[in-house]
Amino acid sequence: MYKSARTIAFALSVIMASSALADGVRFWKTDSRTDFLGGETEGVSILANESLVLAPEVKVLSNPGVPFIWTMAPDGRGGTYLCTGHDGKVLQLGASGDTSLVFDALEPEVMALATMPNGDLFVGASPEGRVYRLPGGKQPAEVYFDPEETYIWKMLAGPDGELYVATGYKGKVYKVTGPHQAKVILESEETHIISLALDRKGNLLAGSSGSALLYEITPGGTVSIVYDSPLKDLRSMVVDSDNNLFVAAFEIKAAGEQGQNMFSQPSDANGKSEGKNKQNEQQEANELKRGMTLRPPSMRITPPTTSEIYFFDRDRFVTRIWRESGDAIMSLGLTKDDQALFVASKDKRSLYKIDSRGELSLINKFASGDVTGYLTSGDKVLICSGNPG
Repeated sequence: MYKSARTIAFALSVIMASSALADGVRFWKTDSRTDFLGGETEGVSILANESLVLAPEVKVLSNPGVPFIWTMAPDGRGGTYLCTGHDGKVLQLGASGDTSLVFDALEPEVMALATMPNGDLFVGASPEGRVYRLPGGKQPAEVYFDPEETYIWKMLAGPDGELYVATGYKGKVYKVTGPHQAKVILESEETHIISLALDRKGNLLAGSSGSALLYEITPGGTVSIVYDSPLKDLRSMVVDSDNNLFVAAFEIKAAGEQGQNMFSQPSDANGKSEGKNKQNEQQEANELKRGMTLRPPSMRITPPTTSEIYFFDRDRFVTRIWRESGDAIMSLGLTKDDQALFVASKDKRSLYKIDSRGELSLINKFASGDVTGYLTSGDKVLICSGNPG
């Protein structure tokens, strides 16, 4: 049931004024969405049209006891695959919230998943930088692609059965068409490519860490830079039904420094940056497996941070629709009415949606940790997190 925010505000003013008669009558006016967003809510959503409605339920579906859930992918049978860190496991989540082990990688971090229409599951493991294939989502797993890069940040299934793979410490995107059959379709000067999306015209979009560049690769292979964000990391993007684009970027700044990348790049004895080799990465993986508290590069977040959300129309004209200090927006989702979902937590952790004009709606409180992914499943939206997973 919709209720007028003005009516509720008036009622609250009358009640509070009556209770304050002993100290003299005091009145204040709370009649806008901005006023209500600054307060505490319980069980209500505050919409962009100035109305208050009952909030949708947000509840914990599963707590599998892992430090991080990096992302999710549908299993094609009504369930969901979860990839985890720091134990390198892939779990299968049922509708009731029960989980079962699908794959246990040698590497400590599984940050990328992709599923094909035939049921094949692809698993991107780091820091050794391997892509595994599980035929039909079942063991035994096979190494499908083993690039020279050490991190697999994102994977995406293409329309013709190809697999797109985004990597670091060298920021590349590969198009993989079969076992160990791959070609580079984007070789950037960035350290990492950390986000991927396909638009409605078949263009592949890729976001980088370092300069937060948004690349577009056409089906014919032409590469162009669509946008250069003033921040450092272009972490997430979603494409709506009209081929518009929402993009989230952020920057982490350390005290006394101009800026700090979310990823730690190793240095040689002279302080020069250099990529890790496989032997070093395997040593780090072994240390992680022995229980050391090393963290994957993508979660080395040190406040203060700044995040921005951009809206790109079909012609890729860009508008910044949201900016906030104190938050690292790691992931965006998409609602059925083509608005972007995100969780922000500068003062209090809350789930929001934002439209193309930057009009913000508060959906509900959100008590979990760092949000790392969204997945629409039927009439529900699944949200995964880290700290804890």
